[in-house]
Amino acid sequence: MVTATAFVPESLVPRWIQIFNDWNPITYPFEVIRSLVITGYDRDAPGKALLAIGIMGLGLQAAPLRAFRRLTR
Repeated sequence: MVTATAFVPESLVPRWIQIFNDWNPITYPFEVIRSLVITGYDRDAPGKALLAIGIMGLGLQAAPLRAFRRLTR
């Protein structure tokens, strides 16, 4: 989460951080908030953010459920 684009726009960070941020799910909500504050509403940003949050949420819920099932067998 340290390399997330919370404080600096993605265009201003080094290329290796840009590549990492493409796979970092927290980047997309930050981009939505930044675009709302600075430039106004961006049509594409909320969809990407919701998709990233949904995928991250499914992964974070599936892992503990799987571990719990193993423990209760």
